[in-house]
Amino acid sequence: MEKHLSDPFSLCMEKKLSHPFRIFFLGQRYISPISLFSILSRSGVMGGNFLRRQAIKKTDGSRYEPGDMYVGNLLDIAGHRFVLLNADEYSYRLMENDCRSFPYSDFVRIRRTLGEHQVSIKAYFVSNYDGDGKIDQAELEKCLEAVGLRWNKQEIITLWRKLDKKSKGKTSFTKLVKMAASDLSAVPKNGRQEG
Repeated sequence: MEKHLSDPFSLCMEKKLSHPFRIFFLGQRYISPISLFSILSRSGVMGGNFLRRQAIKKTDGSRYEPGDMYVGNLLDIAGHRFVLLNADEYSYRLMENDCRSFPYSDFVRIRRTLGEHQVSIKAYFVSNYDGDGKIDQAELEKCLEAVGLRWNKQEIITLWRKLDKKSKGKTSFTKLVKMAASDLSAVPKNGRQEG
């Protein structure tokens, strides 16, 4: 039995969102075997293994890769459809530090895209915002959608983690405006950016 299970994501069946599961990626470079562990049974009693450790194939016959593991994605596993709900801190950091394997956690790409929409982001807050100068993640999502950025949940979480580093749940909207307006020439196209 494996002592250390790394890279857990929370997920649940699409039709029964009240039945949580925990997914684990075990193996070298977090690609191969996947194990599903049921947190609760339908009766509310602690669950057990839903799926033993193994490589899982998609409906098209190819294997699930790291890039398929992002918050909001739908996974078809063993005849059931699951929604990836969230990940733990270790998993988020892993994804943000390996943007080649996890493209939806690529902060450099996200920041460049923000830069392309900086005028409309600023205009959004000038015309639509009447709060205390703070935004939460839901308000961030609303802003991004209003300016035409249709990002998935993982991309929004990656941006939010940079904006709300202290995990307070709110941040100044000026951080987003400044991030969008910052000098993009200092950000390498294929490199990593701290901050």
